[in-house]
Amino acid sequence: MLNKSVKIFLGSMLLIFATGIGATAQNAKFQLPVSGGSIYSPCRFNLTTCATSSYHTGIDIHSTGNDDILASNVGKIVAIIQNGSSDHNMGNTIVIEHKIQNAQGGVETLYSQYSHLSSFMPGIYVQQVVTKGQKIGVMGGSGNGSPNYWGKHLHFEIKRSNTIGSNPSGYWGYTPTSAVNYNYIDPEYIMTSNTTGIGNDYAYWEFSGNGNLEGWSLINLAGWSVSGGTLFYDPSGTDPNIKSPELFVDASVLKYLKFNMASNATDGNGKIYFKTDSENSYNENKTITFSVINNGQFYDYNINAYLHSKWIGKITGIRIDPANAGLSGTNADTIGWSWVRLSPNP
Repeated sequence: MLNKSVKIFLGSMLLIFATGIGATAQNAKFQLPVSGGSIYSPCRFNLTTCATSSYHTGIDIHSTGNDDILASNVGKIVAIIQNGSSDHNMGNTIVIEHKIQNAQGGVETLYSQYSHLSSFMPGIYVQQVVTKGQKIGVMGGSGNGSPNYWGKHLHFEIKRSNTIGSNPSGYWGYTPTSAVNYNYIDPEYIMTSNTTGIGNDYAYWEFSGNGNLEGWSLINLAGWSVSGGTLFYDPSGTDPNIKSPELFVDASVLKYLKFNMASNATDGNGKIYFKTDSENSYNENKTITFSVINNGQFYDYNINAYLHSKWIGKITGIRIDPANAGLSGTNADTIGWSWVRLSPNP
């Protein structure tokens, strides 16, 4: 049985802390999400001059089209909506979740929305972690961005909702009264203010949805489940491990791999593998060993990944090996994770 409790343990390559993890703001301000083009003045935030008398929920960035669309800040893709019946005339749309520190020092969740794309970047997927400035699509005219309406452009929003249908206007991109009343925020204000991303949450997985692996792959197992905010994994055979979804995050910023894990494995030999943009494969040259406590209790593990000489450039994947081997025919050696994070802070 896995029990939710925390103890403190110190080791050579491993530090285990109490569960309270502070959020420290990093220099990760929001940027204009287009490689070219300019903001169309009549279609700035909350104006009623953008083709209707209703209030515009974002800003329109016009160009000749085919410009790269970039993630405005580090975050996680939470929605990819195809052009069609469910897009509310916004066309091909991506929504990214961001953890930010507000002016009062508190932590908030904000969402950026990118609409009317002509295409998505090949291979992107929901739950993918993206970095600031990473290409996610191409400007286009899908939905009501077609030449029959306002021409090729990017409709860009910042808001507190992760949906593209969060107001009763009857057509999206506008609200019947001030967009502020519907939890939309002026993107130009966000980009020019001191709003910054929270370092602890640049790359994070919390397994909050039942049955949702959040992009992780499980290798050499007898069974698994995700429930109650925990990934449960029953290892079987040699070399059991879990692999992250594909990443592209800065090794010089995200120096620590942190996770909350409980283990009933038969050995305490843990190992971390990682990939980089220059060596994009898992091998023994990029590993970090750590000790695992096998008593069924949950502990916070903090791996000082930056101490490894190859933790450089962009990190493209991580793999956690919680034991050398698992037992076949029994779940007595089950392992659980409550969360996994890459963080700039110990």
